[in-house]
Amino acid sequence: MKKFLMYGEIGWEVTAKETVAWLEENAEEEIEMHINSPGGGVFEAIAIRGAILTCPNITIVVDSLAASAAAIISLCGKPLKMSAYSRLMLHSASTLASGNSKEMEEQVENLKSIDADLASMIAGKIGKSQEEVAETYFDGKDHWLTQEECVAMGIAEAYGEGKTEDRAVAVYDCVNGHWKDCINHLTNKDMNIEKIQALKAFRDCATEDEVVEKAAEQAQSLEELQRQSEEKDKRITELEAEVEAFREKEAKAQEEADEAKISDAIKEGRLPEEQADAFRALMKSDRDNTIRLIDTLKAPAKQADVRDYMKGEGDMPKKSYFKEEMEKIANQSK
Repeated sequence: MKKFLMYGEIGWEVTAKETVAWLEENAEEEIEMHINSPGGGVFEAIAIRGAILTCPNITIVVDSLAASAAAIISLCGKPLKMSAYSRLMLHSASTLASGNSKEMEEQVENLKSIDADLASMIAGKIGKSQEEVAETYFDGKDHWLTQEECVAMGIAEAYGEGKTEDRAVAVYDCVNGHWKDCINHLTNKDMNIEKIQALKAFRDCATEDEVVEKAAEQAQSLEELQRQSEEKDKRITELEAEVEAFREKEAKAQEEADEAKISDAIKEGRLPEEQADAFRALMKSDRDNTIRLIDTLKAPAKQADVRDYMKGEGDMPKKSYFKEEMEKIANQSK
């Protein structure tokens, strides 16, 4: 019997390249593949799953956790065993993505396609149709399956020792964040008060009921923190939208003010209309200095009209500048 330990994140600590190579080298051996993995790369997992299916004598054992991609490997169709307190976790595929709306839509369709493929892969092992598997386990939520549940479903056998006479493991799971899922199983396990009291969160608990009550309180506290966090995220999104709207409004007002500045300069004759586009471009690159430049522009002097010199008050004409000068010259010659 040879053992292969799939301990770690798939695609990083456990790679398809190394796993497939090992399985090929030991294809004729009796193999136990022991899993304790939070999951990882879905395509790495698909490659590993394909290699497992080619091995005639392989049994899969979930020692502790087979989540996400690791659960897909566990449910490939080979004999599956689960140790006491171990878990299978199934959920929809996820990814990190960025881009425009079209690119994001493509990512959504890609994830839906992957979910459909994963449902198809495990449908036979679970004994449901692809559609039933997708509806039950690929609905956007995490689904935690205990050893008891998997044995009752007929998809796994119990492995190793049975559960001990305490519920410390369940409480420990709760303390480490799986509140909602583990609290439902808490009352189904016996409890060792001494072990639980060693945990800081339960140090003041004297009875089983107090431990369960404390765990429920902390679960509610965590859910409240999550709710507050979601509200904060929502408010941040709203504030970001308000800031963006204000910026757009401010930019539009500034653009209108700049256009008015240029239009006034044109009307006042201080800026030739054919230069307006050049000044608009300058406004965008260096607004403050462009405004100062426009303010320094002056209209060209108005050409004097000789008739202006002949106008007097009312209907009385006044002497022109030239006539006054001629009179001065005449008087000097006398």
